[in-house]
Amino acid sequence: MVDEQLTDPEFLVNTDPGEVVALLDKASTPAARVAAEVYRASAYFHQQASPGTRRQLLTVDAVSCGARELATQVASVPVEGQPGEEWAVEWATGSRIEPRLLRSVRRPASMLDPVAAVAVDGRPHVVTHTSQAVRMSDLVAGEQAGETITSENDEAFEGVAAVVVDNRPHAVTHDSRTVRMWDLTTGEQVGQPITSENDEVFRAVAAVVVDNRPHAVTHDSRTVRMWDLTTGEQAGQPITSGDDEAFEGVAAVVVDNRPHAVTHDSRRVRVWDLTAGEQAGATITTSDEVTAVAAVLINDRPHAVTGDTRGAVRIWDLTTGEQAGEPMTGHNGDEVAAVAAVEADGRLVIVSVGCLTWTKGGFIPGVMRVWDPAATWLAGERLTGHGADVWAAATAVADGRPVVLSGGRDREVRIRDMDTGLPVGPPLDTRTHVHAVATTTVNGHLHAVVGTGFPHVLVWNLATGREMDGPQGHVGPVCGAATTVVNGRTVAITGDAEEATVSVWDLAKEELVGWLPTASWGTSAPLAAATVSGRPCAVIGMGPNVQLWDLATLQQTGQNLTGHTGKVWAVTTAVIGGRPYAATGDDDGMVLVWDLTAMEQVGNPLTSDSHDVTPLLLTEMDGRPHAVIGGSTGKVQVWDPVSGEQSVREWRFPRPVGAMAFGQDGRLVVGFGRDIAVLSRR
Repeated sequence: MVDEQLTDPEFLVNTDPGEVVALLDKASTPAARVAAEVYRASAYFHQQASPGTRRQLLTVDAVSCGARELATQVASVPVEGQPGEEWAVEWATGSRIEPRLLRSVRRPASMLDPVAAVAVDGRPHVVTHTSQAVRMSDLVAGEQAGETITSENDEAFEGVAAVVVDNRPHAVTHDSRTVRMWDLTTGEQVGQPITSENDEVFRAVAAVVVDNRPHAVTHDSRTVRMWDLTTGEQAGQPITSGDDEAFEGVAAVVVDNRPHAVTHDSRRVRVWDLTAGEQAGATITTSDEVTAVAAVLINDRPHAVTGDTRGAVRIWDLTTGEQAGEPMTGHNGDEVAAVAAVEADGRLVIVSVGCLTWTKGGFIPGVMRVWDPAATWLAGERLTGHGADVWAAATAVADGRPVVLSGGRDREVRIRDMDTGLPVGPPLDTRTHVHAVATTTVNGHLHAVVGTGFPHVLVWNLATGREMDGPQGHVGPVCGAATTVVNGRTVAITGDAEEATVSVWDLAKEELVGWLPTASWGTSAPLAAATVSGRPCAVIGMGPNVQLWDLATLQQTGQNLTGHTGKVWAVTTAVIGGRPYAATGDDDGMVLVWDLTAMEQVGNPLTSDSHDVTPLLLTEMDGRPHAVIGGSTGKVQVWDPVSGEQSVREWRFPRPVGAMAFGQDGRLVVGFGRDIAVLSRR
């Protein structure tokens, strides 16, 4: 019955997500397990999504997983009160898809780090805390278990650990000066509180059972200590860091009946024998900064679980110092704030929590993810996306085939066949973040112009693979790039995000044409190229204004175009009905469309709910310009500035939309999170 429900696309789209999620772990047939894998990919969005939005999310996730047949079936599911979809997903990469991910839950904004995990009756539970309360939740049922623990004084809870004592789950909490233990079944404090006896404050706590007695393991900046929670007395030997690196986190595990502490600083993970007070096992040195640590026994061998600043969760063998298996990367490049691990019913379960992220619209809560490290890939072959968020995209034709270029936070530009999504050659190594990509043809060879965060402009001859430097002199990340022809010379126009300096660079001669004498607004200079009244021009955002610059004379044409209430972050241009138009978006979420020949606004201002309009395009519909808007909400919207209404039903992606581009045939390239998708109109 369960397998039949999970393989019914109408059930997946129209049924309450809570009912669906409760069935996912019960899938047994290959088809049902694939459907469960697809549903889990965006499960934390499904709860708040309408059936129509859920249909879109499931379609994208199914394509990303390689489950093409399921994607086709889901896209065709009727939804009451809504028409069929107007976009079709041709392909999508699946870097965000993790077969080891069991479920995702949006963390409450009040939830603090860290978290703890504990097994109760063979079922994994997570213990979380706010400043004033501690709660335990059953990870299988998805509901609270036991009693809520509340702070009884002015001291807020600053950390939590968990331990099983006499077959009952207990929480161990700390504030700056005191460690306490609580029975999670009754909500009552038990044992003796531990009080700091010196000027150092408790920075973290772990818990472990030694000789059937619960113990807390704490650290201040330089020392790790173990405490008997029954007597409140210190036990074992204190451990000192031994160098200038302060302890930043601690976990605990019992190895051969001896308690051990696992600590981390920014780049090291070490294990210590708390009885002898000395290091045991290998020192693990990491390439990425460690932000959280947990400890667990796997086949009777001690292992550390770490989270890092790049969003990866890793398992390390503490005996050999080697990484065990591949990293779990479902946090999509966002920093991991906390990790916990527990063995429940013979299966290792890991919990990781993403950091709160700030946008102009406020804090976006991180996501708490639950992992089964032993799970394997079930669906079809998937396309690999980027290693971090995509911030720039462009299209071109190379050797007669359409291609997509994309880049972002993983410091490379990838080139893909637009028809298949398959890579075309190796990635271009930019050595720093990619903020802008543009393409053009020089002497018959396709070139890519890349704005980076060094701040450098890099230029590649994609036919020969030769890399060339662009203009030197930008003082901030180069966030704007475009190409055009000026007096027979193919040029690149680039603008930076520090002093809003804009350069014009001859791509054939590899020399500077000049700098536009822009007045610095101390902000970014998003830009695009256009031909206005037969003259090549650059359209540039300067603070709240939009300016048109003649690239032959390197002088501004006309007056500033005004109307924005915030700083202009995005500029795009297109020729519609033989006339050049521009669309501009600001950090208040306002989008304006301009007739560049008349130098006047078209229609009414459009307002996006993303607050940070960065990817922005123009397209022609019914002979008029329409704005295509993306942003942090994951939506792609098409707006008519004359009517002020959406002209195509919006499409929702499971990650923020950071880049967009149109192909020559009108297909839409969307960069969302670490992934890329190509959509076509039905």
